[in-house]
Amino acid sequence: MIIYSAKTDCGLCRTVNQDSAAAFVKDNFGIFIVSDGMGGHSRGELASSAVAYEFNFFWQELMSQGELPDFATLTTMVKRVILEANTKVYQQYNHGQVCGATIVVLLVYGDCYAVFSAGDSHVYTCLDQKLTLLTVDDIWDNLPSTIKSYTQEEIMQNERSGKLVQALGTAKTLDVHVKADRIKGKQTFLLCSDGLYRFCNANTIQKRLNEAYEKEQLDEAMEEMFREVFQNGAPDNVSAILISVK
Repeated sequence: MIIYSAKTDCGLCRTVNQDSAAAFVKDNFGIFIVSDGMGGHSRGELASSAVAYEFNFFWQELMSQGELPDFATLTTMVKRVILEANTKVYQQYNHGQVCGATIVVLLVYGDCYAVFSAGDSHVYTCLDQKLTLLTVDDIWDNLPSTIKSYTQEEIMQNERSGKLVQALGTAKTLDVHVKADRIKGKQTFLLCSDGLYRFCNANTIQKRLNEAYEKEQLDEAMEEMFREVFQNGAPDNVSAILISVK
């Protein structure tokens, strides 16, 4: 069984929400997407909306076919949708300006799941009350060349620290990170944009996911995370999807 709660908000300082969040569920099959339009660039909301549109179209096609492919095939298909969205955003919106979005996707099918990411949005999982980050940020700090050439202190002090090195739609090609595993009994996941995790500390995220895991009160856990983000000023758009699978 899959249950979920999704929420997106402009935050307290923005007038346009450049995030998109989408969820598609049928029985033990689900696809969840959070995409964060690049706030410092033109028309980021177009990029994130294009991602949601592509997955909506993909879902409708799957549902019209009747029998679903196996997990490995679905994983390949989801990655292809992300790459197709990258091509469309790059071709349609990058004309003399940068337009792009970060993306995280969770595919759940039976007792298997896969996480897809590009950029710096996050996917967490909570299993046996332990919080684990399943994604790695595509930032300058994490490049192999950076790690090889600088100490950790030098990286943190560098002006390039925290800068994105890739996002969907900003280049012809995109390196989509994919991680797959099995659902271990009952498991909870959180997809979120940086507007949430930068203003809601890891202890709070772990506490709320534990509550969602134990009590299955996903809406309440979501509201508590957003409440902390707003208390901390919520300067950015905020989007999240909380999922419980068992």
